Amino acid sequence: MTTERYARHSLIDWFDQDAVKAQRLVVVGAGAVGNEVIKDLVLLGAGAIDVFDWDLIEVHNLTRSVLFRERDIGRPKAEAAAERARELDPSVCIEPHVGDFWSTLTLSGVERATAVFCCVDNFEARIRLNRVCAIVGTPLLNVGIDSRFAVVERFPFSRDRRVPCYECGLPPSAYAEIAKRYSCGGLKRVAVAERKVPTTILTSSAAASLAVSMHLRAPLDGLPGSSWRHFQDTFTGHTTTTELTPLDGCAGCGDLQHGRIVVGACRPIEPRLAIVRARAPASPVRFSDRVVTHVRCVVCDANDPGERIFRVADRYDETLAACPACGERTREVGLREQFDYGELLRDYAGRDLPGKFIVTTLNDGIQVVIELKGEDHVRGEGDSTDGRQDSEGGGDDAA
Repeated sequence: MTTERYARHSLIDWFDQDAVKAQRLVVVGAGAVGNEVIKDLVLLGAGAIDVFDWDLIEVHNLTRSVLFRERDIGRPKAEAAAERARELDPSVCIEPHVGDFWSTLTLSGVERATAVFCCVDNFEARIRLNRVCAIVGTPLLNVGIDSRFAVVERFPFSRDRRVPCYECGLPPSAYAEIAKRYSCGGLKRVAVAERKVPTTILTSSAAASLAVSMHLRAPLDGLPGSSWRHFQDTFTGHTTTTELTPLDGCAGCGDLQHGRIVVGACRPIEPRLAIVRARAPASPVRFSDRVVTHVRCVVCDANDPGERIFRVADRYDETLAACPACGERTREVGLREQFDYGELLRDYAGRDLPGKFIVTTLNDGIQVVIELKGEDHVRGEGDSTDGRQDSEGGGDDAA
């Protein structure tokens, strides 16, 4: 039965069913585009698919999501998509992961994947996923849509060479859009109106088909091993292809080095950090997340260092700046992403390191990434998070 299922594929001269079956793929975002990517991968006979999404199904999702049914309203998108995908082909191993991918998708999970499909709807989630893929060297396919246009970008990350990443081609307007979510003090605004992207199944299905096709044909397409953007007008079918170029000092990949290694789990600061410090005494430690170091009311605590926090900024919003004693926003909030070893071991001894991972460079030039297994990067049920993916796969960068 399994062999017969893929009989027509065997008639295609370039299609290698065994190679497709051997792939383990990650799909982040199970909305409109994610639905289509999952459907295509399952029908093509992919071996294993991990689906990540935090969102619940709403009635308006039904017009753009082939894997959802009316009875699924209120269910997690990842669970419903995986359940329906198993019905399409029971031989495909597909696992749902409900929650923010920044908390649920590990570096080792990305490292094991053949490729990652980014089907989310905000710049911050794309930036974070891009960073993880660039670190571990796993190819990333970024998909964006609006009501008419689709963009698919392929970043063939690997360990032995640098290629342009998603942020290399990101315009300043994208960072300006991200900044709207934050107060002037750098904390999340309490309420920000999210832009909803109008689209139809026509655009999302076209974008997904292009993305999956680009992935499967990557070894055969004759394009050099660089990053490429395909921009398609789904009304006319016209597609333009552009080779992307590296950006010096890029925030996403400019500090990454070849030959880097990924180190396993680390919770408290000692002893792992102390061991690494011996081989990198002057190198700073860069955190994956912004860290709130302290809060201090400039009125009440003028001569006091204030309260030490040392937790990811995602856990807080701008109300943290309000002093409970004064009733005014007179609190100074310390926000940092980089520390030196001495202050970490001196000021934060015994605490779990906050965030998803830390990056440092040893004396011999080897870059070390330590994935953090502390609880601080796992959001609470009601927490809002910058890295949380909106899963319609929409077009914040499609047009």
